[in-house]
Amino acid sequence: MSQIKIYITENMIEIEGHAQPDVCAAISSIMYTAVNIMKHIDEEAVSFEDDGRLVIIQRLKRSNELDASWDTMIRMFKDAEEMSEGQVLINDIHSKTQRLS
Repeated sequence: MSQIKIYITENMIEIEGHAQPDVCAAISSIMYTAVNIMKHIDEEAVSFEDDGRLVIIQRLKRSNELDASWDTMIRMFKDAEEMSEGQVLINDIHSKTQRLS
């Protein structure tokens, strides 16, 4: 089975892998929407890199609005993980939850 692995730290999210098209679309939608919202609030709030194999989102600035967007993105990734039947695995280092081997 193909999997998307999401590694979360306090200020960085790394996403790698592929899954079924609907799952990939959901993760991409969550990611791009949240990044665009944060950049709309402050263009320099996050950095975003995507080389086709690995996506790195780094939080560069914090505010109530930016933190709410960041936290919502993480909650939505976790919701996607619950519904993905094993196609999404999250390693949330920030909350000390280790789910990946």
